[in-house]
Amino acid sequence: MFERILVAVDGTSASYAAALFGAELAAPNGELHLLCVTDRASPPEAASIARSLDEACQSVLASGLAAVARRAHVASSTVAKGRALAAILLREEELGADLICLGSGRTRLRPGHVSAAVAREADACVALIRAGVADAPRISRIAVGLRTGPTAQKAAEHAMRIAAGTGAQLYLFAVVRTALREAKEEARRLLGDTARAAEAMGLPSPRTEIRHGEPAAELVLAVDALRADLLVVGAGQRRPMRPMGRVVTRLTSTCPCPLLICR
Repeated sequence: MFERILVAVDGTSASYAAALFGAELAAPNGELHLLCVTDRASPPEAASIARSLDEACQSVLASGLAAVARRAHVASSTVAKGRALAAILLREEELGADLICLGSGRTRLRPGHVSAAVAREADACVALIRAGVADAPRISRIAVGLRTGPTAQKAAEHAMRIAAGTGAQLYLFAVVRTALREAKEEARRLLGDTARAAEAMGLPSPRTEIRHGEPAAELVLAVDALRADLLVVGAGQRRPMRPMGRVVTRLTSTCPCPLLICR
């Protein structure tokens, strides 16, 4: 679970669902911090009926606060001026946030306009709720995309803590691109090690599955068939020209359920 959660709200149903989702992921003493940005390039949804962007943001924040006030402690509600990405990253740094929740864009914007940019640039974990989501469901089925590497290991650790805090069942998936025996054995080892770590925390034994094919496509198929409430993945190694891995980049626009990206 998370201690300091930054939620970016813009008046869309997806952003309010992100606020509800953040409340679900908050630790018992965790704090939610709501943020609305007066970005003229991507104005709050209420801007069409408000007299100013500041007024629109205040309206959006009031609605966000009403949505989550009984579910988690809201420590701050802030209007920021400027561009959305810069304002979100600055507020993340000010708070020392360990999770950022936001809706995954609007249909009138090109895919990945703000949400994917935050996922690429943020140091905190990022939870993306796709546009069109009217509410955030209770978390009862958590899918985890496993692979080798530090961010994938961190994803598994976060998934276990969320399962412990919510009582959700874990489903572990490892996707292999090749039929080589060595790849399958590595996938089995990874699934087994993670399942044993979950059991050591007192969690019910996770369900495990090896899938074959392109990782992003297979994870989408897996969570769709499972009707998962959350998919947790690692962001991959950050590089100068590629701040996020190819698999998770594809998932930001194709994942049918809330997506938690872990650094």
